[in-house]
Amino acid sequence: SNIEQGSDALSPKMMNPQFRGFDEQDQPFTVTADYALQKDDNTIQLSNVNADITLNGGKWVSLKSNEALLDLKAKLISATGKVNVFYDDGYEFSTEFLKVD
Repeated sequence: SNIEQGSDALSPKMMNPQFRGFDEQDQPFTVTADYALQKDDNTIQLSNVNADITLNGGKWVSLKSNEALLDLKAKLISATGKVNVFYDDGYEFSTEFLKVD
């Protein structure tokens, strides 16, 4: 099973979660993590996050971060810790915090 007991009996931990979908411009994305912990009805805490999106022109953007909060209602991911973003053309930047919608 991919579900482990979290620190709280009401908070099971899912190991190796994968979220796949399409954004509002019909661009495919994938978000993976080492584990996910449901914080409330709309918020999922992720650890060791990798996120990728393929843009309509065929180029891609990739994000890696130590932690992230996925807000299901707002369709927003807030990455924290060591956040690295890589762009298909070779651009790269690092930050401590990044919000992506």
